[in-house]
Amino acid sequence: MTKCKAINQSFLLLFIGLISMPIQAKVKTETVFTYRELWSSATNTFNHQLLLLSLEKTTPKYGPFKMYYIPHTLKMNAKRARAEVKKNQYPNFIIPMGNHNLKHKDFSYAPFPIRFNLRGFRFFMSKQNPDDHPMLDLLTLHTLSIIQTAGCICTDILRFNGFTKVSEVAFSNLIKMVSTNRVDGLFTSLNIFSENLAEDLFIDPNIVLRYHNPIFFSSSIENKAATERIYEGLTLAHQDGSYLALLDDFYLANLKKANINKREIINLENPYLKNLDPRYQAWADKAKLYLSKL
Repeated sequence: MTKCKAINQSFLLLFIGLISMPIQAKVKTETVFTYRELWSSATNTFNHQLLLLSLEKTTPKYGPFKMYYIPHTLKMNAKRARAEVKKNQYPNFIIPMGNHNLKHKDFSYAPFPIRFNLRGFRFFMSKQNPDDHPMLDLLTLHTLSIIQTAGCICTDILRFNGFTKVSEVAFSNLIKMVSTNRVDGLFTSLNIFSENLAEDLFIDPNIVLRYHNPIFFSSSIENKAATERIYEGLTLAHQDGSYLALLDDFYLANLKKANINKREIINLENPYLKNLDPRYQAWADKAKLYLSKL
């Protein structure tokens, strides 16, 4: 009897000892991401803030993150950044990348259009006052001499859609060539509505070109887990309204100035928009719905 009592007391002490031990919570390790420092602009700032937002939204599931920045003093341009991403020497190196640069064997990406396809709107700038000539249409635009920034994918898209008089020049020469009547005009982005346009230049108020030209947060194909985390975070940010709030902060004023829904929208085809992750289409539809409510 005494022996049994002693054994029971031993088990009781063991049990009390086990339940009184501190519970060791599973500690999630910190995930390191890499991003390029870029010059200050609305687009670069928006992209950076959106990436951080997506990672913050997924912290409860995946744990904390730390961002390592490649200093701008290294002068890593977009072409070199793509090469470094492919090498995968920086941990989870994330860069915004256009769909025309995505080679599926080399890169992974979050199929959420970073700026809801606002990048695909192009407004016609020229020296001609729109009040002094008939309303432009696609056939007339095809006859005009157009310049675009050297290396911009928009040149290929315009040529694919019948613009035969398109040439490329350095960004620094764009305005000068239009203002001196060396060309008929150029197609510019939504950002033009936040700039002070020279008095002798005009943005046509009646038409706008539109084509799907999405930018995605991208990384090495070996970092698919990282881009999937970003995609999840962007999805969560859209669901709780924080994505659209950020988009409005940066672009709503310009969208209202541009009077998008009061213009004739000329839709163009993007020949590079092929073989994308099927999840992209749902976001393209949501982007269209967002614009219809402006």
